[in-house]
Amino acid sequence: MHKQPFVIEESCDLITGHWVQKLRRSLYTNLSCAMIPDSKNCFKNGRGDNEFLNWRWKPNECELPRFDSKAFLEMVRGKKMTFIGDSATWLHLDVGDFE
Repeated sequence: MHKQPFVIEESCDLITGHWVQKLRRSLYTNLSCAMIPDSKNCFKNGRGDNEFLNWRWKPNECELPRFDSKAFLEMVRGKKMTFIGDSATWLHLDVGDFE
């Protein structure tokens, strides 16, 4: 049996919260990840700082567990997936950034 990639309490309100600084730096930037298309590359499109990489969303009532990419890949191995959303959803799917 595989480990769940993340478990969130059912009562957790994911909408109400605030942005907090991440303790860990991002593993990549728009400059070091070749998977990010130019149209979504903040640095290539004039963003001069990288502070936006150092924040994460924190719900007020609960903790979001760190995403376990290996467990997630095991869970979806051999299955079909559909992603529904906007360009932000596409970018997360595109680069595999589920943190």
